[in-house]
Amino acid sequence: EDAIERVPEEKARQYQLDVLEQSKRKNTIAFLETGAGKTLIAVLLIKSIQESLHKQNKKMLAVFLVPKVPLVYQVIQFFTIYLFLNAFARRQYEI
Repeated sequence: EDAIERVPEEKARQYQLDVLEQSKRKNTIAFLETGAGKTLIAVLLIKSIQESLHKQNKKMLAVFLVPKVPLVYQVIQFFTIYLFLNAFARRQYEI
């Protein structure tokens, strides 16, 4: 199976999924160590909200802020792989 087609939830650890579920219910600050997967949690949350709005024929604009320039490139790469390319790969097979 191609890495792009893998669902990000499959890569999430249980504590990340717990934070994700809590953040779906209320505003949440994820205070986690560097490398603990805060970006993955954010991607999954944005994906969840987008899918919910899509079912209602609504669109969304998500803004993702980072404190340092190198993180901009990291987040762009992460979002591209998990959101944009994954959506593109799904559309490619829909006829």
